[in-house]
Amino acid sequence: MARQCHGAHHRGTAPTIAVSPGGLVHSRVIVFRSAGPASRLILNHRQAKRACGKAPSLQQRLQQMVEVHNQHNVTQELAFYADDATFVIPGENPIVGKAALRDLFESDAATNSVLVFKDMVTTRDTVIVNSIKERNDFLRYLGVPELHYAPGTKIVFNKGLIQKTELAPSSEEDEKIFERQWQDVMGWLGAAHPELVKEAQSGWLARHGRKAAHAWMELLAEWQVSKSGPK
Repeated sequence: MARQCHGAHHRGTAPTIAVSPGGLVHSRVIVFRSAGPASRLILNHRQAKRACGKAPSLQQRLQQMVEVHNQHNVTQELAFYADDATFVIPGENPIVGKAALRDLFESDAATNSVLVFKDMVTTRDTVIVNSIKERNDFLRYLGVPELHYAPGTKIVFNKGLIQKTELAPSSEEDEKIFERQWQDVMGWLGAAHPELVKEAQSGWLARHGRKAAHAWMELLAEWQVSKSGPK
C-alpha cells in the first residue's frame, strides 16, 4: 500500500540483487513521486522524517533502493550505502567501499539488472530477505530468464545506511543451468577468442565494471550466433 504524505505518495516497488559476469543491495535517499505526472522529489532521511512524521522503516528503505537500482541510477544507488560498506557475494572476495561498489552497480546497470525483494523480516538493525529474484541480459543470454536466490540474504544498517550485505547463494536449479551454459561459453571462447580466456578467468573480464559487462554482452551475442550454425 502506498503511504500518503503531504500530497505525495511513497513508491515501494518490488526489489532484487544482481550478479554480473563475475558475480549486487543499499539506504538513505528516500524517493517520492508527487501527484503531478512528471514531478519527482528526492528527500534525505531527515527531510522525510519532518515531512511525514516518522522515518521510513528499514524495509521501506530497501524497497526505495531497489527502485533506484532498477532505474540503473548508480549514483543514487550508492547514496544508500555507508562509505565503508561491505558487499559479500558467495564465492567471491568481499567488495569493500563505494569505489568498488560503483563497479558492481555499473555492471548491473550495463546488463539491465532488475531486482525483486519479497518476504522480509527485520530484527533491530538487520533485514533478512527470504525471496530475491533477478533478471538481467547476462543471465538471459545464458538461458536463465530469472535467477532465484535462496532465503537468508542479510542486510545490516548503521545510522540509516547499508553497512553490510551478505547475499545468499542462487538456487541449486538455477546454478546447475548457469554452470552448464558457462562451461559451454568458456569452451567456445577458447576456440573463438583464445587470447581472452586468461582475461575471463583472472583478468579484466573477470572483474566487475561497465567495460567488462559490455564486453561480455558482445561475446555472449556472438556465442549465441555461433550456436545457431551457418545460414
